Amino acid sequence: MKKELKKKTTAMINFFKKVRLKLLFDGKLQNYLKYATGEIILVVIGILIALQINDWNENRKLNGIRNIYYRQILIDLDREIKNVNSRIDSLEKSVNSYNAYKEYVSSENPTLEQTSMALSGVDETFNYMSFNSSTIESLELTGDIKLIPRNLRTELINLRRAQKIMTTVATDNDNVYLFNLQKAGNLGFYQILNGRAVNGPIKNNDIADKIKRNYADIILIADAAYALKNFTEKQKIYVFKTMLKRIDTIRKMIQRELDK
Repeated sequence: MKKELKKKTTAMINFFKKVRLKLLFDGKLQNYLKYATGEIILVVIGILIALQINDWNENRKLNGIRNIYYRQILIDLDREIKNVNSRIDSLEKSVNSYNAYKEYVSSENPTLEQTSMALSGVDETFNYMSFNSSTIESLELTGDIKLIPRNLRTELINLRRAQKIMTTVATDNDNVYLFNLQKAGNLGFYQILNGRAVNGPIKNNDIADKIKRNYADIILIADAAYALKNFTEKQKIYVFKTMLKRIDTIRKMIQRELDK
């Protein structure tokens, strides 16, 4: 576009130069001065118009790129909404299973064997946190994040920052939970859940004796692991619900930009 503008400007100047020289050679000095002044004004106006057109074309290109990003972000956010809602449902079921266990042990004063059986009803599965933020990451890596208006850019960056922080914290907690659950499992927790350490036969008497000796410690370790998992899941639910509100705000802001 700049080369084309330069070419047109040069052609315009050459045209006016020929007319100006003709007037000068014909001895029409007064007409020459008037024409030269008018020529300068016309050239300036022409350059300004050309620059304005160039700016308009550049802005149109940037708006096109920006709108592509907007639509891709909306796609990512819509997917994230489905992902988050699904995770919230799963987490709430797990929290409810733990709450039922805690209610039982708090009200019934159960024996160790009864406590271990109650623990078998707690959901032990978990998923590491992950988010669909590929478009935001692409904007940051390419520097195109500067194309986004400041207020919307701030919301997007804050959303991504919150996701990173919660992912780090939750992952650390999940790893500790998994480590402790495996520790309890190595001591015989899963044999206890299956009833084999108490009522059923274990062929290796040394293992059976070891489990019986460490029975209380095994249950305490497992209970602590599930308590940490429950705490982490409640935090995840809170973060997810807060995130849904942020996503809704961002979606509305993007839609307003697209409607302009």
